[in-house]
Formats: sequence, C-alpha cells, structure tokens
Amino acid sequence: MNSNYDASVQASQMKIAIAKKVDGIVIWPALYGAEQPMLIQAQRAGIPVDISNSQPPEALDTSLYHAFTGPNDQRIGELQGKELAKLLGGKGTYVYIGGTPGNAAAINRQIGLEREMANHPDIKLLGSQPGNFDKNQAQTAASSLISRFGNQIDALVTRTTSWPPAPPRPSTPRGWPEESNSSATTTPRSPGPCSRTDPCRRHCSNPRAGTPPTP
Repeated sequence: MNSNYDASVQASQMKIAIAKKVDGIVIWPALYGAEQPMLIQAQRAGIPVDISNSQPPEALDTSLYHAFTGPNDQRIGELQGKELAKLLGGKGTYVYIGGTPGNAAAINRQIGLEREMANHPDIKLLGSQPGNFDKNQAQTAASSLISRFGNQIDALVTRTTSWPPAPPRPSTPRGWPEESNSSATTTPRSPGPCSRTDPCRRHCSNPRAGTPPTP
C-alpha cells in the first residue's frame, strides 16, 4: 500500500493490515513521530512491525517495533556538518535548504547537522528554507536566500540530492561549485572573478573551492 506520505492515509492502511491479521508489517513512516499510535495498535494485535528508511525518534519506545532498517540520518547530518566546517576553515556563514517539513529524514539530518555545528561556534547560520527534496523548489529557495543575504553567504547546505548543475548566483559574480557528502550537498562559495582583497580569498587556497583568481 502506498500512502503518498500522507499520515492519515497511512493510519487507515495500518488498520486495514491489522484487520487482515497479516503475519508482519513493514512501514515507512509518512510523518516524523506519527508511527507510535500505529505501532501500539499492531503490538496489541500481536503483529510485529519493522520500520523502514525513516529513522524513528530517539524517544520512541523500541519495544513497539521489531527492527529498523535504513540510514542513520542524524549521522549523515553530522558528517555534512564536519565537511562544512572543513570547507570553511572553521569560520564563516551558511544558508540551509532543508527537505520536506515533517519528513523524518529531513528532521533527523537537520538534528545531526545542528549537533555538529554546535562544535563550531564561529560558523553562523544566516537563514533556511525548505526545499522539499525537489531540485526546482530547492533552486527557488536558494534564489530567495541569495536575494536576502547575497554576499554574506559563504556556503550553501542542501538536502536535495539532485542539485542542478548550475546553482543560482548572487548579484555579485560568485557561484558555488558542488561538493557532495553522502546523500546531501555542501556547496562553498568559490572565488569567481574577484580581487585579492575580496573576503572570499580565503577559499582560493582550498583546492575544493575552485581555481584561484588571476592577480
């Protein structure tokens, strides 16, 4: 059964599966934390449930489900934060484009990223918008953030796995060459056609950030 990420539809489908007295259920939670009532219903009916793909909340009673199979999204977020800190040299700013609000992967990856960034107080988040795991919506969100913060941005962090080959550019002539990390993306500001006195020159010596400008 396919709920199309609708939690109310999924709850109804769970009731149907329980009524059919199936031997087991595998569920991909449509909404972060919405699985608990369904798991309780299945447990009362004596039906084991495996949770797939969407990492359950840490507060969820593990006795309610048989197993979880899928990525450690919080760890993915932490790794992305480490990559961001490395690319920025421990100091700078970034904007964040998340996934779909309420989605477990989006929430857990953001938790992991924020946990790691707490270790890097000199890296500041300027603003964020959801990208809904869609490259077109992520592009629109990026354009909005760039219009708002422009030249203040040192890096773009996104959850979209299919980032367009030509990310949007701010009003000043800079771009962001793509840097992939697991299933997420961290894109630092590249030098572009700038002068040696431009603040972004600290990225020029970073081989990941592109070719240094000609004096």
